[in-house]
Amino acid sequence: LDVSYPEAAGVPSPKGARIRSAVVVPLLARGRTLGALTLAFSHSGRAYGPADVALAEELASRAAIALDNARLYAD
Repeated sequence: LDVSYPEAAGVPSPKGARIRSAVVVPLLARGRTLGALTLAFSHSGRAYGPADVALAEELASRAAIALDNARLYAD
């Protein structure tokens, strides 16, 4: 997803920053959506590729399981 106007995509940015490329992946654990992981590039001009998306999905999956485990432990 290339975003020229981050506010239009719901991605907050510091004043004056322009997001050039962004990846948003869901935090899913045990059939529940816990949130979303958002990664973005602004100044470097680099764009996310398929390998980056796969890594973001894996990171989001692990984070979601950790969050859900913490929730279960607290209950």
